[in-house]
Amino acid sequence: MENHSRLPQACQRLFQAKRQCGLSFQDIGQHIGHDEVWVAALFYGQANPTEPDLEKLCQLLQLSTEALRNDFLNHGLMHRGS
Repeated sequence: MENHSRLPQACQRLFQAKRQCGLSFQDIGQHIGHDEVWVAALFYGQANPTEPDLEKLCQLLQLSTEALRNDFLNHGLMHRGS
């Protein structure tokens, strides 16, 4: 199992939820309308979600949209107004 402790809180939260839901990057991508490469980049903090991406992702992974949004904003991983 990979150690994601060096990633920002938002990314750690995503990996934990992904593991709990038993989903692949491809599964998540199909749900939110992106390919698995973009989803992996998001999980590793190398892509920025839009508000609709965030809402779909949180719905799928059963996460608080507000908490995840704040995690992304606090670490500069999400642009306001995206």
